Amino acid sequence: MAEIEKALVLDPASPQINANHADILIDMHRYDDALALLNGLIAANPEFPVYYGTRGNLYWRLGNQDASVADRAMEMKKNGRPEWAEAFASGYREAKLKGACTALIEMLKNDSQREYLSPNEMARYYGLMGDRDHTFEWLEKGYAQRSSRMEYLKTEDYLEPFHSDPRYIDLLKRMGLPQ
Repeated sequence: MAEIEKALVLDPASPQINANHADILIDMHRYDDALALLNGLIAANPEFPVYYGTRGNLYWRLGNQDASVADRAMEMKKNGRPEWAEAFASGYREAKLKGACTALIEMLKNDSQREYLSPNEMARYYGLMGDRDHTFEWLEKGYAQRSSRMEYLKTEDYLEPFHSDPRYIDLLKRMGLPQ
């Protein structure tokens, strides 16, 4: 926490430093503080997509799936992916989280024919649905490609239910991350 506080002193207006501060509060289980910070940041700078993704993670941890999905969709929209946002939101309206993830996975598969998409994106949405085999299939692709998102493997909320899976433990070992 001392490092983020020092960064905030150096650049208190940095959207990314403020988002990182909220992430740290979430990791410390200071959910009320994180929510108050994120709500204030969004009010001050509603165009910064990361705030919505971070608040979506917080809502996920708090068990508020509706709010989490709404913020994830807003993050996608603010990131210039309105078609992803619409697919995710529409899928959620039709079949809750499984519908949202399934719709987005189809969009990601189609888009990956034209542009690079991190395997971790696919793993995230399979993981949110609880599809272990497909989650690990895509995590293995991320490992093979040395995806930059792999370094966050231990802190990804969607992977928490998989922490006892031998494939997860093996992946951490191969990456040299402590268990």
